[in-house]
Amino acid sequence: MSWFRYLRTFCLFLCLLAGQQSAFAQDPSVKTYNARTFYEDNGLASNEVYSLTQGPRGEMWFGTKKGISTFDGLRWQHIAGSDSFHFNTKSKLIRLGDSLIQVSGQMHHIHFRLHLNGKSSDLTTIPYTTKPNDRPPLTAVYRAGSSLTLAAIVNDHLWLMQHPNGKWKQYLLPSHLAKSRIYNLFYHKSSLLLLTEEGLFKFDPSKNYYPPLWPSVLEGKTVLNAAHSTDGETLYLLGSDWVGEWKGNKFRFLIEDLYKGEKPSTNFDIYNILSTRNGYLIFQHRSSVFLYNHKTGTVDPIKLNLAGAATTPTNIVEDDEGNIWIATLRGVSMLSSLRFAILEKVKGLPDNEVSTIMFLDSSSVLIGTNLGLNILQNNNWVLQAKARTPFTSAVHRILDATKAPSGLVYIAGNNMGLGILHPNRKVEWHPLPEDLMAVSVVYWKGQPYIGTDLGKLLRFEGGKFTTVLNLNDNVYFRKLYTDKQNDLLILSAKGLYVFNGISSKHITAEKHAYRNLYNLLEWNGRTLLGSTNGIVEIEGDQLVAVRDTLLRINRPVYALMADSRGRLWAGTDKGVFVQKATGTKLLNYNQQHGMLGQEINRSALVEMPDGRIWIGTDRGLTIYDPHFDHDTPIIPRLSLTSLKADEQALPLQQTLEVDHNQTPLEFGFRAISFSAPDGIRYRYRLNGLEKDWNYSDNYLQNSVRYASLPAGTYQFMIQARLQEGEWSPLVSSGSIRVAPPYYSRWWFIGLIALGLGLIGYATNALIIQRSNEKRLQDAIDEQKKEIKKSESKFQSIWESMDSGVLVINQLGRITLVNPSLCRMFRRTPEQLIGHEIGALLDHSRLNTALVKSWFANPGKQKFELDITVGGFPLHLLITFSALNKLPQEPLLIIGFKDISDKKETEMKNLRLNELLVRQNRDLVKKELELASFNQELLMRQNELQDALRILEERNFELDQFVYKTSHDLRAPIASALGLLNIMRMEGPTQSWPGYIDMIFRSLQKQDNFIKAMLNFSKTARATDNPEVIEFEPLIEQCLNELQFLPGFDDINKRVRVKNHATGFYSDKMKINIILSNILSNSIKYRDPGKTSRLDVGVDIQVDQAQITISDNGIGINKSYVKSIFDMFYRATERSDGSGLGLYIVKQTVERLGGTIEVSSEIGIGSSFKISIPNRIPIAVAKEYLEQDPTPSPLNQP
Repeated sequence: MSWFRYLRTFCLFLCLLAGQQSAFAQDPSVKTYNARTFYEDNGLASNEVYSLTQGPRGEMWFGTKKGISTFDGLRWQHIAGSDSFHFNTKSKLIRLGDSLIQVSGQMHHIHFRLHLNGKSSDLTTIPYTTKPNDRPPLTAVYRAGSSLTLAAIVNDHLWLMQHPNGKWKQYLLPSHLAKSRIYNLFYHKSSLLLLTEEGLFKFDPSKNYYPPLWPSVLEGKTVLNAAHSTDGETLYLLGSDWVGEWKGNKFRFLIEDLYKGEKPSTNFDIYNILSTRNGYLIFQHRSSVFLYNHKTGTVDPIKLNLAGAATTPTNIVEDDEGNIWIATLRGVSMLSSLRFAILEKVKGLPDNEVSTIMFLDSSSVLIGTNLGLNILQNNNWVLQAKARTPFTSAVHRILDATKAPSGLVYIAGNNMGLGILHPNRKVEWHPLPEDLMAVSVVYWKGQPYIGTDLGKLLRFEGGKFTTVLNLNDNVYFRKLYTDKQNDLLILSAKGLYVFNGISSKHITAEKHAYRNLYNLLEWNGRTLLGSTNGIVEIEGDQLVAVRDTLLRINRPVYALMADSRGRLWAGTDKGVFVQKATGTKLLNYNQQHGMLGQEINRSALVEMPDGRIWIGTDRGLTIYDPHFDHDTPIIPRLSLTSLKADEQALPLQQTLEVDHNQTPLEFGFRAISFSAPDGIRYRYRLNGLEKDWNYSDNYLQNSVRYASLPAGTYQFMIQARLQEGEWSPLVSSGSIRVAPPYYSRWWFIGLIALGLGLIGYATNALIIQRSNEKRLQDAIDEQKKEIKKSESKFQSIWESMDSGVLVINQLGRITLVNPSLCRMFRRTPEQLIGHEIGALLDHSRLNTALVKSWFANPGKQKFELDITVGGFPLHLLITFSALNKLPQEPLLIIGFKDISDKKETEMKNLRLNELLVRQNRDLVKKELELASFNQELLMRQNELQDALRILEERNFELDQFVYKTSHDLRAPIASALGLLNIMRMEGPTQSWPGYIDMIFRSLQKQDNFIKAMLNFSKTARATDNPEVIEFEPLIEQCLNELQFLPGFDDINKRVRVKNHATGFYSDKMKINIILSNILSNSIKYRDPGKTSRLDVGVDIQVDQAQITISDNGIGINKSYVKSIFDMFYRATERSDGSGLGLYIVKQTVERLGGTIEVSSEIGIGSSFKISIPNRIPIAVAKEYLEQDPTPSPLNQP
């Protein structure tokens, strides 16, 4: 029953494969866009997001189940205290100029909270307690100047309040509105609108009146939600299955019968509509999201790729850059642009890697992938590649395609060779000779030419390949082009080759990266080539970097294209670069802008006749639509966030003066961009210190620090931009003046000068009065000068030193303090001098008792002390030392040095080192576990692949076996039955002997087939039974069994046996089967036109026996030789056998552990070489090895 098990496994595999292929057949026409997604792991407080808006400072606000999160493109924050008011489907975040209003429900109450300038405050709570069964409340907010109007509907009442001075007023809804369903409250300009299932109503608080606001076409229509145009003048309404526009006093339907008669159901009662600045409407109706284009009047359902928007959106908003944000209960998605739609495997593409794209006709596009060839016609797959193996392989990758004038399309199919696509969409494949791979193809001089992987250029003509150029094995022909001179241009990994049909010219480059070429484009009279290091061009016989610096790209350029507008496109490993206007820089579009993949393939950048550009990437197909491309310059929103002087916060926009020892100055800033946050660039300078700008590409930078500023007036200036875009408006701080030290001020210098003048005057008077004491007085004057100089130097050092110093006398009183000490402890000299140490600090380690103890036992002391001064912690290094110059009055000098920064740094380093040690220990452990797991996984994968390969081979053999067996068993029976039927119809005639002879031959053929089947069964089931094999009598026995075959007597037979061993041991039955099958084939397929011969040679060694059987029969075609051992294979039309003989021979030889080889040529004959191991018993082998290894003369040939 083993064959049945194989058959069942094979059938199951086919069913699974069919199921897999059917999953590919999805509609690829639905517009899908690539979006960035954000979840709790990114920084959201909760994945359940109910409302979102952009804050007044540019950051995005998200109202979640666990409070409010904000995001500036790089950093996430959580609004403190916001988790006290939970968000739900009716909660709102409303931006009102420079503030935000949060509306949320908590414990059956409706709360309004104001967020302004980084602070949150509760505005009011509706004095009404809702009940569990009450319908959800509705709210709206309107701002006029500094006044806010708050509105809410709770059950059958409308509530209004004017903030900040008003109180809540309650208005009863009329009965027809109280009973109908109200979907939303909405302020249009200053009018409060009620959106209901009965239509649109306006509330007039002065009359407590609810007049309907509808034209006749809206009467009785359900209105679900509304949105303003960006200028606030147009009102867009979303209905049950329609969308309308109310502009001025005119209303019109934009969309009617949205679902074309179908009305899908959903459990979510959420509806959103948004009018974008580029003239689109994006609205969410039930569980679907739609895009309406005002310019074309078309509406399309859209989806976001692998994003939470696959669930029902709860809110949709547009930020200042034009990004669309969609909140769901499974996170937030951001769509940066509608210019790129995508098509990937889950949307119908057979494989995510798109390697080739070609426009076939007005409705058909060829798409090549790793799996093979696909054709998309009218958004349906008319040809779709199928997975050939359960693992990924590039063997069937479509690398290039070209169209001939006849309409035939020639395809470079890698290992598959050259493909020819006919108009009926059938593909004819031609394998390349010598196992070459078809890498590129071009139609040149009336024939297709194929570039290969091993430096050979082939021409395909008349169904045959001809080598026209052979460079060397290491040249990989990536692309082929023709130029204006009708020469062939060959792009390779070693440069450019120009081939005229006879000889080739090599153009290379000094820089290796410039030689590695992928693509070529004739553009504006220039020849541009894509290389590993950007775009290059030809100068003379050299490839050099493109001279136009605007076109330089420092990365691989795989594809080049010029669109119908003359714009240059370059496909790289980071999306596409586009020069949209002459003389402008290249703009980069990548995954952040909506593209599906990063790397663009060299044959997959194509413009379609409708102006759309199809881009094949490593992750799927991206389609650029110029109608959705709006090049609105995006400028980051830049602001200064902080100013610190010596780590103390200062106001930003005020004119300030700081002391000279209050530096360094540190300026904090933030630039917000959601489109490309990693593309933010800065330039800044400090006026008064720097004339030139400082440039920074570090998008994570958020502060600049200036240390040791000299006295002067400064102003910090900064700008930001995205990549190479426009700079933002200049942002600057207030004017900051750093004061000079006192010893450089005019009054101090004046006092010094005055003092010196007085000294000079007194000295001069003394000289006049005491001329007789001149020499002595001169010495005194000189000494005074030295004293004054020392005093001045001491005073300068005393007042400018950064450490605090005080002097205490023996009575414990402070006699002298320096300015640094006063600043450190925030005291004046008057508050300290004359007082005990307690006036400065009263601490267990520094007090009056300690000072007295020191005077009792003076000496140097040093210790550290932690204190708090003015609410700020200080870590001080305190030193005690004696002033010994005055023995009559010993003095204590106490030094105070602030080492807070040093200690903080030491603690940070200590904590960081501990963290690194723990992380390194965990990392080493994880690496060891991962290495062990990878090794085990690799072993299991190899075992699984081997088992799968064997299973596939067995399933194929079983399928062939069942089919051939049933056919060959039935054919003789059918023939015999037919002849018997003829005999019965004709009756006894002279033809009966002939019929009987034919019946005999048919039954004999069946008997032979059954014998072959029995031999196959024996070899499959029999266990090895080694015994001594005597080859001469065994071969003689086989020949005797075959003597009745036709032509047996016409063959000259020679048998030679060489025995170099004590004996040969193997399974006699299996060897008999091997010999009988090969000998019978030699007799059956002899050549009657010449003298036939059959040679059998056996060479017996200690370890094996070599058997050679050769004949001079009809021979076998060389192209068939590799298949003759396949089951049921017949190599000649003369064969009347079962096709099992040589298959059984090969299987039997392999079961004996041997090998078999065959060589044959038509008209010459065939030769079989068989090696079978000698399974000699151990005892016999040991005895033989102990004998003289020299063979006996009797055994010599």
